[in-house]
Amino acid sequence: MALPSHRILGLMSGTSVDGIDLALAEFNENGWKFIKAKTYPYDGNMRKRLNESMEVSAVELTKLHFDLGHHYGHLCRQFLEESNESADYIASHGHTVFHQPEHGITLQIGHAGAIACISGVPTISDFRSQDVALGGQGAPLVPKGDKDLFSEYKVCLNLGGITNLSFQDGVDRIAGDVCFCNMALNEVARRTGKEYDEDGILASSGKPIKRLYEDLEQLEFFKSAFPKSTGKEWFDEKVKPLLDKKYSPNDTLATLCDFISTKIADQVNLFKEGKVLISGGGANNKHLVGVLSKKLNPRLDIILPESSIVDFREAIIFAYLGYLRVKGTPSTVKTATDSLIAQSKDQKKRFKLIEKERKKAEKERAKELQAYRGKWTSRFDRVFGWLLAKIGEDTIFLAFLGIIVAIISFVQDYIVVQLHRARIQMYDLTSIDELKFFAWVILPVSLVVFAAGFAHLVAPQAIGSGMPEMRTILRGIILKEYLSFRTLVAKCVGLTATLGAGMPIGKEGPLVHIASMVASLMSKFVTSLKGTYENESRKIELLAAACAVGVSACFGAPIGGVLFSIEVTSVFFAIRSYWRGFYSAVFGTLTFRLLAYWYEDHDTITAIFRTNFLELPYDPHELFIYSIFGMLCGLLGAIFVFCHRQYVMFLRNCKCLKAFFARNRFIYPFLVSLTITAVYFPPGTGQFLASRLSQRQQIMSLFSNFTWGTGVFNVRERAIVEPWLSEHTSIYFNLAANIVVTFFFTIAAVTLPVPCGTFVPVFKLGAVFGRLVGEIVALMFPDGLRVGSYICQIIPGGYSVVGAAAFAGGVTHSVSICVVVSEMTGQIKHIIPIMIAVLSANLVAKYLQPSFYDSMILIKKLPYLPDFLPSKTGAYNVYVQDFMVRDVRHIWNGITFRHLKKILKENPKIRAFPIVDTPGNKILLGSIQRWELIHVLNKHLGKERRQQVAVQWQEEA
Repeated sequence: MALPSHRILGLMSGTSVDGIDLALAEFNENGWKFIKAKTYPYDGNMRKRLNESMEVSAVELTKLHFDLGHHYGHLCRQFLEESNESADYIASHGHTVFHQPEHGITLQIGHAGAIACISGVPTISDFRSQDVALGGQGAPLVPKGDKDLFSEYKVCLNLGGITNLSFQDGVDRIAGDVCFCNMALNEVARRTGKEYDEDGILASSGKPIKRLYEDLEQLEFFKSAFPKSTGKEWFDEKVKPLLDKKYSPNDTLATLCDFISTKIADQVNLFKEGKVLISGGGANNKHLVGVLSKKLNPRLDIILPESSIVDFREAIIFAYLGYLRVKGTPSTVKTATDSLIAQSKDQKKRFKLIEKERKKAEKERAKELQAYRGKWTSRFDRVFGWLLAKIGEDTIFLAFLGIIVAIISFVQDYIVVQLHRARIQMYDLTSIDELKFFAWVILPVSLVVFAAGFAHLVAPQAIGSGMPEMRTILRGIILKEYLSFRTLVAKCVGLTATLGAGMPIGKEGPLVHIASMVASLMSKFVTSLKGTYENESRKIELLAAACAVGVSACFGAPIGGVLFSIEVTSVFFAIRSYWRGFYSAVFGTLTFRLLAYWYEDHDTITAIFRTNFLELPYDPHELFIYSIFGMLCGLLGAIFVFCHRQYVMFLRNCKCLKAFFARNRFIYPFLVSLTITAVYFPPGTGQFLASRLSQRQQIMSLFSNFTWGTGVFNVRERAIVEPWLSEHTSIYFNLAANIVVTFFFTIAAVTLPVPCGTFVPVFKLGAVFGRLVGEIVALMFPDGLRVGSYICQIIPGGYSVVGAAAFAGGVTHSVSICVVVSEMTGQIKHIIPIMIAVLSANLVAKYLQPSFYDSMILIKKLPYLPDFLPSKTGAYNVYVQDFMVRDVRHIWNGITFRHLKKILKENPKIRAFPIVDTPGNKILLGSIQRWELIHVLNKHLGKERRQQVAVQWQEEA
């Protein structure tokens, strides 16, 4: 008696939206027979509607559901008529719009009733929803077909829109999604005007992109355990944004093929031998299959079956699943679709076994090591443990902080000096002007471009000064990654390279940022041992101390460093933090100066810019000049801040330049560094700018206590002033030219995408301006000023010191710079004129412009509250009710999940929600970030929590 058989037509529409696969096969109890198959590509309109199906309204989606059913019905009837065949049933998988089993939802469209009406054949559909409703993954569904139809293969691999595989594990069939495949490859290929990468020709001509590969590797999907499943919405939300159009299509395709094959190999190589069946559209990609074959175990045989199996395996299997539905047999494999309770039990057993084995291995290792441990080893362990505990104490911690930051600062200075010497030596090696120019520019330009690339690749947060960000952090705002180890490495390397290039930038701001990162990382280390610094208030106090260390280790000024850091970075400063700042700053300064004494052949511990002015360095009549001079410095400082902000906004608002530099990241640092070094070329305009001297050498010569304008020098004085002299111009012209060039080049240099500060070039600019004013005053009063019977000589070096302090104070709006300058020069004799000039500069600068750091905060739009406005401003006539938003989306204590879900869904752009006690009172209790709220919901209502509850229920039952 012949066994009853059924002819079933399987329909499969993959996530890659290439077309609809139709496969007709005959099934009975003895086996199955393939009859015929064909692919019907989607037309442009239908493909567009399917690709946009996740974003349309419910009405549009319902209409597409019916339209697609009618479309499938016409194709089925056309297929049967063209092939002159008949079918007992149609098994339609439909087209997946949503598949989120972790949220308990899945949706496949293509109305089965419409298919049946148009084709005249009974239609079976909706294969996934029941499994998802029972807590399963609902995908992949092909393992049942793989088990029954392709049992001779160890692994069945489908390279469709999403790569999935199945394999037999004892009595169970395990299956799951591995990675995206044709969805990603076709997405990139379409940029070249092709629907897909035929034979992988485009990918074979590209090179993998390391950054893109690493970004894909960080996706959460690839960190979760197998089996798992995903859908097109995951691809659109997580993967598609990473396929940046800045990468070439060929390189992107090569990267994707490499990544896909690696993820597949990670799973398949768990098997030592056997046959691997490859099917799906990706099986026709020769490059992908070739890369995969190189990564698979050599003892695994890759089988590419006949084209009917390669192209229509999933359609055949859905025909078989329809056959099982007709028979009333389950069409899913519980281990494949990851049934909730079954997986929970398996995971619980597996975790218990792993934990048991781990504890057993630890005991065995401890026994093996015990034989080699002597009494001295035990004593060392006790001492080491005591030392780690002591590091957690404030005194030891702060001392280590100061020492570490000082070592970093000194190493940077040492490398910068060596790079400057190397540059001068390269320049002096040849007498040919063209080669001299090349030797002069090649090292600085290379270092700047390297610093820009290194900072961009390692940690973009390292770009800039870091001082505005630290001001924001010290006000309690969390800026992610700004205090990480990656940022520390990028900041140190990038800053050293840029300073070594001789750019007009400083290290004070970046060193404050570096010190803060060191403090943060040390706190985390101690926390892991002792838990001492978990308190947020204590962390802020340590960061405030770190800022003081940064300034102190930069200038060797512990007192001024603490005061300057408080003035620049803090609005509120706890008195109890004073001793921490001074304590750590002293260790930092002492270490910094001792290192200079040991390694730079200094005779003793000296100030950085040591001066040796006369007993009466200024005349009382000069105090008026100093006050006027301070106002000029304040005006110049305000102009500097204004010009810098306008230049930055021009670069940001000019869309053409912004787009060009975004596509070519190295062009801007290359052009700026090349322009600066070319202007400073010694035989050219550099002869008027003392270009052979570094910034520190220029400042030291500007502070010299003799007059340059006389033209009469001894040997030592000639050596100091020689770099500032030229054959064709006077010293006054050279100083004025230096002011103009340094002013504009500093503005350009601090916009480079590299770690850089502004204090040192601004300090030098003020010193040059002060020297020019001092030389003019000395020219006007060559015999000095008479004070009673005493004639006081004019000291231009004193004016230079005052100018440096006043201009720096005008730019930063700080008064503590007076103490910093006194410590840097090693003399306090000029403290009165310095204070007069600095106060005058602050008076003018504060009236005209915000400080440079406040200006940067405005430019970067950091969440930083400004200082209180003066009472005369009209802002006090504006009330909060005049501009506040009244309809604030908020959540409250006791809110239901339904309300919370509705709020999240209706307000997708709100990044944080206030928390109130009740909807009526609306007393603010706090706030929560959107991502934190979603994380908490997943923690309490997500898949893992449901698994735990399922296990608990089963144990109670």
